[in-house]
Amino acid sequence: MTYIFLRESDSQDTLMFVCDQRDTAEFADWLMRRGSKIGEVTKLDSDNGFEPRNNVLAFLDVETDGAGLASVTQSGNQTIVTWHISPNGCVEAAKAVGALSSAATGVGHQYLEQAGNVWIKVSMNEWKDSVWKENLRKAVGRE
Repeated sequence: MTYIFLRESDSQDTLMFVCDQRDTAEFADWLMRRGSKIGEVTKLDSDNGFEPRNNVLAFLDVETDGAGLASVTQSGNQTIVTWHISPNGCVEAAKAVGALSSAATGVGHQYLEQAGNVWIKVSMNEWKDSVWKENLRKAVGRE
């Protein structure tokens, strides 16, 4: 599953997971399993089935009292996003992603959480290659 970080405005950004229907169902299962991993920080990289795009690296940090926040830092030209979430937040996100994966149209998106100034979003079958190219420029602030 691919993800991208979009700089939408000065006050609101989006960590967007872009996937097909199968990947969406797998993401729902993955989030459900992560809910029991309190205190574990998971790197969303190829070892865990993710494909970050355009110099972004994300982490999922399951905390007992996860505040539903995301921290965003820069390391050189790489954007690092950490999504802090509670075990219950993982379950709720998994349910939302699961509902999306069973959508009759096979197309749609779901906002999982507003984590501080970052929206966490899943987009299923909405993005084509041409859209990727346009939005990758936006992701790094080069419109």
